[in-house]
Amino acid sequence: MKTINESEIRIKAEEMLKAACGEDAKFHAGQYEAIEATLTHHRSLVVQKTGWGKSMVYFISAKLLGGITVVISPLLVLMENQKEAAEKLGLECAVLNGQVKGEQRAEMIRDLCNGEYNVLFTTPETLFSKDVSESIPNLNIRLFVIDECHCISDWGHDFRLEYSRLNRIIRLLPENVSILGTTATANNRVINDLKQQLGDDVFVLRGPLTRESLHIEILHMDSKAERYVWIKKNLNKLPGSGIIYCLTQRDCEQLSSYLNENGLNTLPYHSGLTDDLVTEAQNAFRDNRIKAIVATIKLGMGYDKRDIGFVIHFQRPSSLVAYYQQIGRAGRT
Repeated sequence: MKTINESEIRIKAEEMLKAACGEDAKFHAGQYEAIEATLTHHRSLVVQKTGWGKSMVYFISAKLLGGITVVISPLLVLMENQKEAAEKLGLECAVLNGQVKGEQRAEMIRDLCNGEYNVLFTTPETLFSKDVSESIPNLNIRLFVIDECHCISDWGHDFRLEYSRLNRIIRLLPENVSILGTTATANNRVINDLKQQLGDDVFVLRGPLTRESLHIEILHMDSKAERYVWIKKNLNKLPGSGIIYCLTQRDCEQLSSYLNENGLNTLPYHSGLTDDLVTEAQNAFRDNRIKAIVATIKLGMGYDKRDIGFVIHFQRPSSLVAYYQQIGRAGRT
């Protein structure tokens, strides 16, 4: 088992940060403290605004702890974002979800058991699948990360039912396995609930959730036609590429089609698309080949594209939590 002297943590952590982000890179306020807590307290909860760099906390911790770090993540596109970031630190990563099947899946599980990966990104559903759950005792897990961990407490039953079962895994993990929960969305009630579920003596690092880089404007338009016309007239005036959020798949398709017919380059993105169309939309948006991606909440929590210039809500989001999560996709520079 890999050990590290507490006095060496900052030196090694800063070396890793500079290696990944450049010689001028510095930790955001609280980032180093979160890393130290993850390594020394074993049970930690980080509540910080979107774009703060929560993933860097567990990537550096994974590098320092050795063994395998398991990251529970809600979205497939988020896993790919995180995998790219982790590999900059020299971490060997496996992404295991419902799209990985057959011999490829069996081989990946064998390689995990043989210690050939440093980080496993997986969904809650995959974690509880028979082949993966039976393999968990054979993994040298040193860190267990629950990203978007407010789903355990607040609206996991609505968003992803399996999130609400993760406390079973937490209770089974040995005391020497570090557990880290991260979220940008947790009020006092949720934080208190998470502290109970993560175990005794939880270290909580909570920062301000305001985003100085975001500017919010509310436009009152009663009809769908008015909103269509406003977006058509103003989309190209907005900086860079961005996201237009809609509540339904039908709205995504219709609005995207309307904008394209009027010379604006967009693509729809929702759970009703085939895997090929999802990949096409993700890649086109990532590479700034479209002005906007017209999306449902499928493009939601944790999506990390550093240069998103704007977020438009075609309809009012379902909750204030959803609104905060979605506007947090922008203003990350």
